[in-house]
Amino acid sequence: MFGSCYSGSPVVVAQQVDQFKYVINYPSVPINVSYITLFLLPNIPFDPNYKALVYFQVNEGEFNLFGSLNAEKQSAIYKINNNNYNPANNMGAINEDVMLDDVAAPSCEVQNINIGISLEPNAQADLLLQNRKQLPAPSTSSDALEPVKVMELSNKIITNAYNYLSGFIDAQQKVPISRFNDWWNKFKSKLENNPKFLDNEN
Repeated sequence: MFGSCYSGSPVVVAQQVDQFKYVINYPSVPINVSYITLFLLPNIPFDPNYKALVYFQVNEGEFNLFGSLNAEKQSAIYKINNNNYNPANNMGAINEDVMLDDVAAPSCEVQNINIGISLEPNAQADLLLQNRKQLPAPSTSSDALEPVKVMELSNKIITNAYNYLSGFIDAQQKVPISRFNDWWNKFKSKLENNPKFLDNEN
């Protein structure tokens, strides 16, 4: 139901561990990776009465709630705020952001990142999200986009993926994971050649 990726990695499909819970594990993420994308897989119905709450865990830290996906908001890009990285404990703080990944040269430093996804009824999910907003806000980069632009960018990315992948749906209404990898590689190549190519997406 859910897929995730970061620059230089193939798409990872979430593993279902319970009726309403999913998990994605990245055991060795280079410390210079700045953003992780999470999205609903195409052609899989999502109950509008539920929200998918998204939790992040870095190394052995606690799982922290950072946002949600739903039938209308089908993708999000989360920033790994490595400004707080401390080589002594190999920890970095994660906060939700909206920029595409811009990764420097590979680094020998790595960290383990787990993404937990919990499907919750809208009322309960909204309460948890509201409680999260009352917590002290984590530091964010000065180049964060406005909420309206976040939605526009997310919609353009998921539309681009959907338009490409919909041509490879099999008889079981599924798409081979290799096609996700093909899309991601082509998507990165387009961004490198023309960083504004998404502006032409409808």
